[in-house]
Amino acid sequence: MARVFVGVRGALLAAMVTVAAADCGGSGTGAAGKAGAGGANVGGSGGGAGAGGGAGGASTAGGGRGAAGAGGGGGSKGAAGGGAGIGGGAAGASGGAQAGSSGGGASGAAGTNTGWSSMTDPILYPWPPADPYPWLVYDSGRGVVVLFGGNPRTDLPLDVWDLDVTTWKWTNRQPTPAPGLDVWPISRSIFEAAYDPVHARTFLFGGYDLGYYADLWAWDGTAGTWTNFTPKILPPTGWPGIRGGHGLVFDSDRGKLVLFGGLGGSVLLNDLWEWDPATTTWTNRTPTPLPAVWPGPRQILGMVYDQARKRVVLFGGDEATPNTGATSPVAELWEWDGAGGVWTNRAPATLPAAGWPSARSDPAMVYDPTRARTLFFGDQTISQQFWEWNGSAGSWIDRTPSPIPAVGWPTRRADTAMAIVPGPDLLLLFGGQGYPNGGKGALGDLWIWQGPGR
Repeated sequence: MARVFVGVRGALLAAMVTVAAADCGGSGTGAAGKAGAGGANVGGSGGGAGAGGGAGGASTAGGGRGAAGAGGGGGSKGAAGGGAGIGGGAAGASGGAQAGSSGGGASGAAGTNTGWSSMTDPILYPWPPADPYPWLVYDSGRGVVVLFGGNPRTDLPLDVWDLDVTTWKWTNRQPTPAPGLDVWPISRSIFEAAYDPVHARTFLFGGYDLGYYADLWAWDGTAGTWTNFTPKILPPTGWPGIRGGHGLVFDSDRGKLVLFGGLGGSVLLNDLWEWDPATTTWTNRTPTPLPAVWPGPRQILGMVYDQARKRVVLFGGDEATPNTGATSPVAELWEWDGAGGVWTNRAPATLPAAGWPSARSDPAMVYDPTRARTLFFGDQTISQQFWEWNGSAGSWIDRTPSPIPAVGWPTRRADTAMAIVPGPDLLLLFGGQGYPNGGKGALGDLWIWQGPGR
């Protein structure tokens, strides 16, 4: 079933996103940055050309995916003039790199297909507030993306929003009047969350708001309720200590939540814990003494679970002594084998001049199960860099175009949130800290990426 979208933004959506990610007709972006008019229904012919843009790709009933736009050479996905996204038309004028090249776009001229599209439209729908420390997860049980707000506001409950990716409408899940903090977690920053598809729950641990937390909560999106697993008095053993800026992922093969590192008040941590939702118990997997091959203490790191290779992937972080104002980011990439209980450092002893991200902290990371790749965007320096890790090959691809286009690419940011929707294979990015209106502050924009290879 095709959907009808309204206006310029709607035409772009019709070209990019369809139910079940079918190759529906659509229109590409034009040289002036305007979307093409119309997109055909599933099984119909391709959409018309946009202003200065290329003709849309043909439907599943005929034709290839995304013919080349104006200035391009014609033909299939990835032809000159900019590669097409899934189900979409090709990019407009100013010829681009082929799909799969670094950045997936051309030189940054107007009309270049970078794979990114802004979905920000707070006027048409209810919209979450700008958020400096957001977190996104994909709730596969309900088929929605969930946003957990990271605004540190003392004594207020945490924001929770659902995003329906078939209608692109947000729903505020916080009840009115506001719930009490005995049944709903307090708003905070630098917390971590991970979705458990086995029990259809999202787990949230730790964070900071005038103090560090060690609480563990589980969000049931169907019931709209939280469960607090935290004992009233933390035991001296058997429970992770207070922290923020840690890593938290769900190991779907072993059914365990994996927690690593972070800042525990004034102490950097490198302990590793696992939570078993079936028994509701923590297990400290940190050996004593630590082996020689073990990540050092760090905070604001990036961490995901690689389902294809059954490994936790950890990248970057800051190893500087806390509360000194100093920074010491790292470029290490570690992988944790939970079954074997061992870490492997995948970074070369000497970093190459090109082909490996520089040292950084606070990268927003996500795992793409469709292509078995790990991606990150931005970092603590408030950048626009976008990289992709192939764990099987042990190699990085820099997806950042040079120069970065003035439009069609998310602005500089740190502490942003990302999630993958596997069905239509969409990468979503929301908020963080950047430079809205010329000054540093919170962002509330939403982007989707359907770049090279997607």
